[in-house]
Amino acid sequence: MLEHCIAGIAELVRTFGGLELFQHLPRLQVWRTFNAVVTGTGSYLPEKILTNKDLEKTLDTTDVWITERTGISERRIAAEDESASTMAARAGKQALEAGGISPDNVDLIIVCTSSPDVLFPSTACFVQNELKAFNCAAYDVSAVCSGFVFGL
Repeated sequence: MLEHCIAGIAELVRTFGGLELFQHLPRLQVWRTFNAVVTGTGSYLPEKILTNKDLEKTLDTTDVWITERTGISERRIAAEDESASTMAARAGKQALEAGGISPDNVDLIIVCTSSPDVLFPSTACFVQNELKAFNCAAYDVSAVCSGFVFGL
């Protein structure tokens, strides 16, 4: 299928006169397999907990109202010195330990977040630096609730 797409693109380019740029396309090697392995997992939650009962004290709401509509009964609040990257790095260190691998053996870091530390560089780059995983690529996926699924 990919060979047909490449040949189609090459034919389109020939039609419009750009052959010299794409004459190598039909000779491209196509990798048909991709092996990814999750060797370890880690997690981190901030210590501070904000419950629905806490919210009842300052907002016109109830625990029942929130729970029935969202299923949420508590949420974690990051400390002043915590950010998406520091929390991800703590989880990443646990994942490395659980998988029994060194940072040098990491091929890719994907951080799925809708609350990055800053827009640029990516939060994944901060995690990469903290983990000392300098032999891999690192990028963010900002896809809100589906971010984890897209990242996986």
